[in-house]
Amino acid sequence: MHQGDAACGTLGLVLRKPTVIELRDGYVLVAMFGRLASVEAVHKEQRAIERACVARADRRMLFDNRGTEAPDEAIRRAMFDWAAARFDRVALLLESEIGAVRTNMSALSQRASLRAFHDEADAIRWLIR
Repeated sequence: MHQGDAACGTLGLVLRKPTVIELRDGYVLVAMFGRLASVEAVHKEQRAIERACVARADRRMLFDNRGTEAPDEAIRRAMFDWAAARFDRVALLLESEIGAVRTNMSALSQRASLRAFHDEADAIRWLIR
């Protein structure tokens, strides 16, 4: 398990829950929580995820983002571009069905092998097919 950061906010200290990285049969689960405050924080999370996946031949990822706050556009873009370029298939679990539709439209327009889902079983079925 990788530990998340403590970020200093304008109203005091904001603690993020740890990011969970689990190697599962056929894919890697990454569960994220809270809000990444900067692109630098995104890069730190990306390095931790890549370290956990070094020995993994299968490059299929399930990002459970249901516990996250919506990031700003620069952070969203940094994660999207990295995930689409680094992994063979990426499924995102989102709380918002509208957010999933928007993410899917963006992924399709960029021909990325990335899809967003509201339902975990649907995400896993798509990911491992």
